Amino acid sequence: MKSVFTLMISLTINSVVFAQYAFHPMTAPGAVSIYPTGHILYWENPDSVVFNEVYFSDDSSLVANLDHSVLILSGEPATVYDSVQINTTLSLNTKYYWCVAEYYLIGNKVLRSTLFPVCYFHSFPGFSYGEYQFENDLEGWQSIGPQGVDNWYWSTPGEMVFSHEPSFTGNSYIISPEVIEPVGFMMQINFDFYLDFNIDTARVGFGITTDNGDTWENLWELHATGDIGPDFGFGAFSVPGNFRMGFYYTGNSENISYFYVYDVMVPIPLTIPSWPPSLLKARASYTEKKVTLNWNQGYAIQSILGYLVQRQDGLPEDNNPYTTITQTGSDKFSFVDTSVNLNENYTYRVSTISSQPGYWYSHYSNEATAYIPPVTPVELVSFTAYSDDNSVTLKWQTSTETNNKGFSVERHSSNHWDEIAFVAGNGTTTQSHSYSYIDNDVSPGKYSYRLKQIDFDGSFKYSNVDEVTVNVPVKYSLEQNYPNPFNPSTQISFSLAQESKVKLKVFDILGREVAVLINENMTSGNHKTVFNASVLPSGVYIYRIEANGSDGSNFTSVRKMVLTK
Repeated sequence: MKSVFTLMISLTINSVVFAQYAFHPMTAPGAVSIYPTGHILYWENPDSVVFNEVYFSDDSSLVANLDHSVLILSGEPATVYDSVQINTTLSLNTKYYWCVAEYYLIGNKVLRSTLFPVCYFHSFPGFSYGEYQFENDLEGWQSIGPQGVDNWYWSTPGEMVFSHEPSFTGNSYIISPEVIEPVGFMMQINFDFYLDFNIDTARVGFGITTDNGDTWENLWELHATGDIGPDFGFGAFSVPGNFRMGFYYTGNSENISYFYVYDVMVPIPLTIPSWPPSLLKARASYTEKKVTLNWNQGYAIQSILGYLVQRQDGLPEDNNPYTTITQTGSDKFSFVDTSVNLNENYTYRVSTISSQPGYWYSHYSNEATAYIPPVTPVELVSFTAYSDDNSVTLKWQTSTETNNKGFSVERHSSNHWDEIAFVAGNGTTTQSHSYSYIDNDVSPGKYSYRLKQIDFDGSFKYSNVDEVTVNVPVKYSLEQNYPNPFNPSTQISFSLAQESKVKLKVFDILGREVAVLINENMTSGNHKTVFNASVLPSGVYIYRIEANGSDGSNFTSVRKMVLTK
């Protein structure tokens, strides 16, 4: 995981300065599309900061040297800021720099941190317009040939030229610098060309790419069987976002002599159908795995249909691909992203969706970055208790755990809480875990249960309290043993409606007594006992209960069970 900043500490004699600095900026290094007005910079500060200062400029050296001519905020002598609004109007498509200088009280001196990393971002790009006339060079166009073969070059009086030499079979491209236009804008790029044919069929074309040439959207292709031109071609398309143009030759290069391209025209839109939100903010939670996004309302000539929210893993300068995570309605300007992992950075952007007619997507908003901290507390998502005869089953589940030693299970009765069990936790984990505990042989009555979650450092917190009632049986009963058949042990359960003198005996199939399991007075309620037949041979056995209640009632019942060895 690439962190926005790495916390560093240094110590120098006579100038004791902790080199801790502002970290996790929301406008992280490499962020783009920062709106010209009203943008707010956010960051986090280390502990023990006395005050801080913010420097901002399009001149990196002034910011790096903490030149007071570019100081835009000062908390001296005792104010610590974690945000600042940029009050100047930003120029379009410009790179800006900023940093936060932190000051600490060391002894009786206020000293500045020895480190203050400089961040940078790019302002809103505006829109591209231009005519590539190639008067002096290729003007930033780059060739991509098969196996490193370069067949494109510049020629006077202003042409891009493809040559059949060196010979190859495959695809050869030349691609433009990045073009920035509003998403969804319908545009047409025009160009002039001349094709000098050789033999067979020569295939040339024009297209756009959004991934630097890995994939292409072909817009114009020519299959020539003779010389063509001078002529003109064009490609019409809906702008997918920032893109690059490209011309290509495909096939055996000996089928063509030369392909000349000149006067490539990129138009500017006369109207802009929609604008993105001017300020997107991304805030990570320190207690839950989530990022909360908020943005201002976008703008559209026609009605706004909603907002498209996209996310990339990492920082803006990582240049990872964006994926769409949600689409909101037109009246919703926030979204909570819970599909995040601990100790990771995520960068977000938002586009306005409008009807022009159909669906139009604006350029994207400013990029906003959130850092998910590596530590979250034990998050208990459920805790339930329910009775089953004379036992109470407790179940609970966690979504994440940090430093979790375990859970003390506590039961409330007779006006005090008692620990009845301890269930070990899973330390630190981002996985969900389920736990359970059965409180057996519980007398009839009402009980309260709670969990005391304990960390390894001894700190603890309590769960909610869950109440459960263990009911008095309304009748006598003898249940079928479980398991059955069994080897060598099985459990026998029974219920007593009254306090009773109980005899529970086991007989073989011939009626001979082989075991006395119970012969004592027992309270009313649900009871169970275990029969161990390890010394008996396989076969069918009979168990019989006799219960004489304190109210004069009598109960007798017989059941069969099978011992299989």
